[in-house]
Amino acid sequence: MPRKLLKYLKSELTCGVNKYSDGIYYITGERMPVQLLVSKALSEEENLWLHALRGGLEKATLNRVLSKGKSIGSGAGAYVHAVVEANRKLIEGDEKMGVRNVAEILVGNSAFVDELEKLGYGDVRVAAEEAAEEVAERAAERALKRGAKPDDVAYDLDLPLSKVLEIQENLSENG
Repeated sequence: MPRKLLKYLKSELTCGVNKYSDGIYYITGERMPVQLLVSKALSEEENLWLHALRGGLEKATLNRVLSKGKSIGSGAGAYVHAVVEANRKLIEGDEKMGVRNVAEILVGNSAFVDELEKLGYGDVRVAAEEAAEEVAERAAERALKRGAKPDDVAYDLDLPLSKVLEIQENLSENG
């Protein structure tokens, strides 16, 4: 809770501070409307989208957000990017959950992909698909090294069994 900020707004700037709900405050008395969000105080269920913009989400919450992001439509890209950036460490630690979902959102969001391509980012769709495939293959390699069954790896990572068996063969050949 930014107590010093609220005290300053009230006493020094003589602004009104009205609590709208947990974590959401309206500041009055300024030239334009101001809303103060205290992300840690937001109800996760009622404000899932706002709550997700802060870092430090749990895997289950991040997975829920990314899954729901698939249904947002053309506005999902920028939002998903912000969520991913805020939770980069979690996603980098769990490629199966994070990167594949992000790639699916980008690949499935043609309006956002088209916009990125117009801005000169290249063939974003192909790059996202390739990145997702590469990450899935690295995750498959790690799972196989830990002794996971190829069938389970293929299912968990949504890879063709033939690809998982190829990865397993390469691991056997290279020690």
